[in-house]
Amino acid sequence: MKKLSVLLIAFSACVAVNAQSVVSLNISGLPDGTEIEAVYACTHQSIEPAVAAAKVMNGQCVVTVPMDEPRYVGFKVKGYNGYVAQLMTTKGETPKVTATAEKNVTDKGTYYYGSGVKVVNSPLEAEYIRKIDAKRKYLDILYEAFHDGYTDTKSEGYAAAEKNFFTEVEKTYKAIAADNKDSWWGPFSMLALYSYFTEENTADWAQFSTEAQQSYYGQLLKKKISPEGLIGKDYPKFSFTDAKGKVNEAAKTVKGKKIFLVDFWASWCVPCRKEIPNLKSIYAANSKKGLEIISVSIDKSDAAWKKALEKENLPWPNGIDKSGVDDLYHVQAIPAIFIVDAVTGKVIGENLRGEELAAKIVDLLK
Repeated sequence: MKKLSVLLIAFSACVAVNAQSVVSLNISGLPDGTEIEAVYACTHQSIEPAVAAAKVMNGQCVVTVPMDEPRYVGFKVKGYNGYVAQLMTTKGETPKVTATAEKNVTDKGTYYYGSGVKVVNSPLEAEYIRKIDAKRKYLDILYEAFHDGYTDTKSEGYAAAEKNFFTEVEKTYKAIAADNKDSWWGPFSMLALYSYFTEENTADWAQFSTEAQQSYYGQLLKKKISPEGLIGKDYPKFSFTDAKGKVNEAAKTVKGKKIFLVDFWASWCVPCRKEIPNLKSIYAANSKKGLEIISVSIDKSDAAWKKALEKENLPWPNGIDKSGVDDLYHVQAIPAIFIVDAVTGKVIGENLRGEELAAKIVDLLK
């Protein structure tokens, strides 16, 4: 019996060791001690939590990434946006990656990205390149070719060429998904290639096999195409960090109010900025009647957000999302505004803007 127990323990240890991909990174351009984090990428989640990490020494580090099935993994410098390397891998693989880390400082923040990235010893990465990446790079070549062919971007010829290009993009994307409809590669390809999803993608989802739909990437895609509505449910509790760095609880912020709005926006979002005058008008007319607004920015850069705050001069509580609050609310696009009954805590409205939103608030506060 004792021998059996020892064997079972040994077997469990082997399973645990094999449920991982051990990735060796050779990255130039980073000082010793730089921490590299591994995240599961291509999830369309605003916050991608680190699942593993290692520190660079002499340009090298080994990151042991836990997984029991294929995952697309991004490697980033801790505290910064961007990836210095990305690859598709799975348990039992030992990929070797070489890259040069490049630092890019913009008005939206500081990014690290990788140049000259090469991956060897990963059969799954090779399959990813063949199925998806090679076709995406071909589209990049077409894009550059059509742009180089026109100097006047306002001409009819340019407009026609641009339309033809994006028609080819859509055709290619759909073909990739259809060619891989019987495995997780199908839904993964859509997550990797599309920037956002709407109900119009329901037909794309329906073509996938049951196995593909029930896969990890299949379930992620389903939530993006058909997000669960929140009306009638308790509002997802959250905290937000204001411009002074203070963390505030939404529940305490709206205490004593009748209703409140949770407004997701960003400095770079033109429709969001255009909606602000309407929100100001609604707030001025109803704040003394029991209305509160909490605006939550999904900006990646604090500086860009604060600059927009200063320009817009919003009179209600504002914060920046540091913990994936937009994911809790299943936000697919911004602006996204949710109406909450502050007394019951139930969501009573969503996806309203302009005059429709103003009329709804007046009706609720009668």
